[in-house]
Amino acid sequence: MAKRKYDNCFLKPQITQAGEFQIFTMKGKDARGYPWKVRLAPVTTKTYPAEIPETANADRVELYAGSKPAEIDKISGEMEVALGKEGEKYNIDKAAMVYIPKGVPVKHRIIQKPKETTWLLNLTLTPKYEPPKNRKGGK
Repeated sequence: MAKRKYDNCFLKPQITQAGEFQIFTMKGKDARGYPWKVRLAPVTTKTYPAEIPETANADRVELYAGSKPAEIDKISGEMEVALGKEGEKYNIDKAAMVYIPKGVPVKHRIIQKPKETTWLLNLTLTPKYEPPKNRKGGK
């Protein structure tokens, strides 16, 4: 098949095995050259995979969500997220989003294993957001 104009917009994920589960990771650079990364992993009885550093050189967002479309707010378990050098702890027992500033250490721990699949979506954010210029009301 001939190469098409937007072929580079469809990326192949890296799938890694973590015990009985798979982790879905994609990374690349945006049009300005800023690196980005997306990781989707089920929350299991283990701490977040050891290969992920405690700190990152970019802002991040982590989304905890249930797997049932009608009950995405239910995670049926409890996680602990510790932020900063002090290890300030926050318990998550329902859907939540955590913003982690660049350079802030983060640790994860399962307090109560989810009874049903709970997803952790980790997004590395680019340094500067520029809204599209062709939107209504845009510049």
